[in-house]
Amino acid sequence: MKNLKENIFQLCLTFIGLVAAYWVSRLANEQQLIFGVVLLILVAISVVVWFISNLVNERILKINEERIREQYKFEEKIQGSWIERYSNEGQIGYGLIEIIYDELSKTLYLKGNVYDSEGKAFANWSSKSVYTDRNKKSVLYIYDGEFMDSRLQGNGYGKLDFSHSNGDVILSGTGCFEDASTNYIPRNFDIDRLDNGLCEELTGNCIPRYSFDKEMLINKYREYLEDKTRQEEGLK
Repeated sequence: MKNLKENIFQLCLTFIGLVAAYWVSRLANEQQLIFGVVLLILVAISVVVWFISNLVNERILKINEERIREQYKFEEKIQGSWIERYSNEGQIGYGLIEIIYDELSKTLYLKGNVYDSEGKAFANWSSKSVYTDRNKKSVLYIYDGEFMDSRLQGNGYGKLDFSHSNGDVILSGTGCFEDASTNYIPRNFDIDRLDNGLCEELTGNCIPRYSFDKEMLINKYREYLEDKTRQEEGLK
């Protein structure tokens, strides 16, 4: 699909061709040129316009392909499982986020579970629309969710920010979300990549698939952060 710049360029070339044809027609009438000469001039103008248009279109196509490749590279770097920690009315909450590539929509798809300060799951959510900005290394998303106990629906929007990561492997990030159930009060959070190395450090196992194992992982992660905080305070 052509973008606005391509369409404007095509219109400009068409306009130039029409203007050139008009002046050739006037010149032919004033100088009484024969039909064959006029035809050759018009063909030459058409060839030049086509050649310029083809060169520019190839350049635009190459630029677009490079942008798509860079977009895919960034999206590949952030795909996978992530563990989240956020502040909820003075208490720490947790979450698990999965970022995958949706072949049908050709965009990223996000889904997750939310846990309270005791590591108990109380909500889940999934993205409805996702926008990836490779230049800012960020992901914007709109989501729908559900609270498990009350079956109340939640919805809102969020952002993931990986702008501080410059390496080939992205291991952490920050973010924020605003949910309708809390009157869109902004909540900030940090996320860490949940690879097999971190899972084995926390639980001695790989990334969990079942809800019970996930809650155990969250509790281990909570203990891990508490131990890390105590160690940092002890060094002060």
